[in-house]
Amino acid sequence: MRSTVAWMRRWEAGDPTARPPFPRLSRDASEGGALARAYAACGEITADYAKTFYLGTKLMTPEKARAIWAIYVWCRRTDELVDGPNAPRMTPAALDRWEERLEAAWRGKPYDVLDAALSDTVAAFPVDIQPFRDMVSCFFSSFF
Repeated sequence: MRSTVAWMRRWEAGDPTARPPFPRLSRDASEGGALARAYAACGEITADYAKTFYLGTKLMTPEKARAIWAIYVWCRRTDELVDGPNAPRMTPAALDRWEERLEAAWRGKPYDVLDAALSDTVAAFPVDIQPFRDMVSCFFSSFF
C-alpha cells in the first residue's frame, strides 16, 4: 500500500503524471475486496499525514477508526485542491466536479476507491452532508 502515499505526495506536488494506484470504480465498490482496499488506503494516508491523529483512532473500534480515516482523507483531498501545488490550475468547473463527487458519494455512487470509503462510511454512520458542503463552499469561495 505504500504506493498510495507515494501517489498522494506526487499529486500534492503538482506532478501532472501522477495517477492513483487504484482504478476509477465502474461497479459496486464492495465487490472483489475493493472496499477493504479503500479503507486500507485511507488508513495508510491518515497514518502517514496525521500520525498522532491516526494513533488516536487506534483507541476506537476498527469500524469507527476506518470511518474516521475515510472522512479525514476526503477532507485532506479537498484541502489539497485549494492549498496544494495544483491550486493555481483549479477552475470553477473542476471545483464543481469535486462537489458533484461529494454528492455522488452520498448517493452510494463513488468515483474512486477513496470516495468509496467515504460512501460506505456515511451509509454505516449516517451523518449530515451539510458540513461537507460547507467545507467545500468555504474553501472554494475564498479561492475565487
